[in-house]
Amino acid sequence: MLGQSLTGAAGLLRGLKLINTPGLRRFVIIPVSINILVFALSIWVLVQQFTPLVEKWIAYLPEWLAWLEWLFWLIFALAAILLVFYTFALLANLIAAPFNGLLAEAGE
Repeated sequence: MLGQSLTGAAGLLRGLKLINTPGLRRFVIIPVSINILVFALSIWVLVQQFTPLVEKWIAYLPEWLAWLEWLFWLIFALAAILLVFYTFALLANLIAAPFNGLLAEAGE
């Protein structure tokens, strides 16, 4: 079992060395950059939409329940982290799909 884990880690290290190959770098950096930009923009928009919503909810609560604001933000942050965690690979594969053939060709 430990040997399989080490084999996987060795494959990851070999893959990271391949990224430094000049012909492959652009096929990796472009899709990852687009993906990061899409997620950063999405999270920014969500925060901009969530802020007035939290303020509206807090306005309806008595003053002694104002501490719930940080709880709302904590739940929002956890939900955003889970959303990013589960959808990052899916979106990365969709964005990278046009580059995969070129990446395979350059890797050969």
